[in-house]
Amino acid sequence: MWLSFSTTKKCGSNASVKRVINSCCFDILFLTISINLGYKGYTFLINFARIISIHFSPLLSPKGSYRLFYEDIMKRHHTLSLLTILAGSLLFAGCQTQPSTLTFTPPAPVASMAVNQSAVVFVTVRDSRPQSEVSSYVADGRLVKLSAVPSVSELFQQVQQQDLISKGFRIGHAQNANVSVTVDVNQFYANVEQGNLRYNLDSKVQVTVHAQSAKGHFSKNINASRTYSGAFSAKNPEIQRVLGETFNEVVRSIYQDREVANAITTLAAP
Repeated sequence: MWLSFSTTKKCGSNASVKRVINSCCFDILFLTISINLGYKGYTFLINFARIISIHFSPLLSPKGSYRLFYEDIMKRHHTLSLLTILAGSLLFAGCQTQPSTLTFTPPAPVASMAVNQSAVVFVTVRDSRPQSEVSSYVADGRLVKLSAVPSVSELFQQVQQQDLISKGFRIGHAQNANVSVTVDVNQFYANVEQGNLRYNLDSKVQVTVHAQSAKGHFSKNINASRTYSGAFSAKNPEIQRVLGETFNEVVRSIYQDREVANAITTLAAP
């Protein structure tokens, strides 16, 4: 449509309408190509129009109109170039921007102990990790740091309370609790090594569960690690999957453990 020029001379309103329609089609086409292909695509279109106007003008339009055709394009080139390049850059940047958070959802306990526990437990979490982020990597020369949502402390607060409730304990406050349970989060991180053609992920989650009362103290370490290698470069989805699997393995170990529950029962006994 936009290259259709009549071989018969037209005048008046019909010619004006046709020129306006062609003009709008040019603008839309330029914007589309520039956004998808960038400035190089836009320059290609300009050169293509020049070749068409020189070599095929006798077939497309009456004598002389090809010059108007080419001149019209060049006028738009100066007006649209800045706008289209800016629009393309913004769209490209929006598509490439990675979120700086990874979302984790702890699984619920799959079974509960049918016992009546008299102990009231107060649960706290200490984030003892050497860094606040859960992973980091370099993308396009920029260091990307990833954090967990919910926070690592909130995740293990939820996990530990769900575990104790499923095993028959009641969750209370520091003032009325028989036993205090503290979860030290020592590691929760995925190390990323980027190569030219491959990447390596090394994730580790390590916690220490402490149970304490006036009668004594008990501690247990629970940890898990995973490694993974893939092609090209690691991004958020790959890090999310590997670190999430490591976290879920630690959560399952907490749910399946009986030593902490037995220690709480002993420490809470009168």
